Amino acid sequence: MSYVIEVINNGPDTATNVSPVDNLPVGVTFVSSSITNGTFNNGSGEWSIGDLASVLLQI
Repeated sequence: MSYVIEVINNGPDTATNVSPVDNLPVGVTFVSSSITNGTFNNGSGEWSIGDLASVLLQI
């Protein structure tokens, strides 16, 4: 079983001190993580991203 958490900033400005939290359901055990930005604390479920640039698309 795997979980994917995606965080997107729809802008228009950079978001600062971004730290989403997602706790695992009862009975699920944390094994490992693979992140591309920031740090993950498996004890608290907090993903410290820091600043997140906007992804504002204009057509």
